[in-house]
Amino acid sequence: MHNLNKEFFFKSFYLENYKYVYYYALKRIGNSEVSKDIVSEAFTYVWENFEKINQETLRRFLYKYIHNKCVDYYRHSVVEKKYVSILLKIEEDEEEYNMSICDEEKYLQRIRKVAQTFSERTYAVFYKCYIEQKKYIEVANELSITVDGVKKHIVKALKAFREEFNNGRLPK
Repeated sequence: MHNLNKEFFFKSFYLENYKYVYYYALKRIGNSEVSKDIVSEAFTYVWENFEKINQETLRRFLYKYIHNKCVDYYRHSVVEKKYVSILLKIEEDEEEYNMSICDEEKYLQRIRKVAQTFSERTYAVFYKCYIEQKKYIEVANELSITVDGVKKHIVKALKAFREEFNNGRLPK
């Protein structure tokens, strides 16, 4: 096709179809600027490949091209949203993790502070029962006291912890 005829034909094709394909893209994408970019890219492609495209199916070709670009855009945006979502989740988890580490450390400091007020025997009983996770009978035998003696020391330790931590409720 002669260059002058190509320009004339393309210009009339462009003017006839631009608003229709723009709204076609807009309906699929929902973003005016992105739709304009897709339509511009489509017309640029048609212009650059004008001789290769069958003129009888040019309109169908244009719609198909725009449809495919919209699908590509949608797929890319879905992947992008998932990626952003994953990044946000990681950031939230890191903050929560860092906060929980910070909170845990505070609780441990408070536990240590309370434990330092225990008598040597109460501390030993508490340590063996809760840290070493030994049974009362084992602790009683190791420390040469009765099982009731172990229980009394545990009650004393737990009472101190309850007082420190608001009657058994940990602060939030």
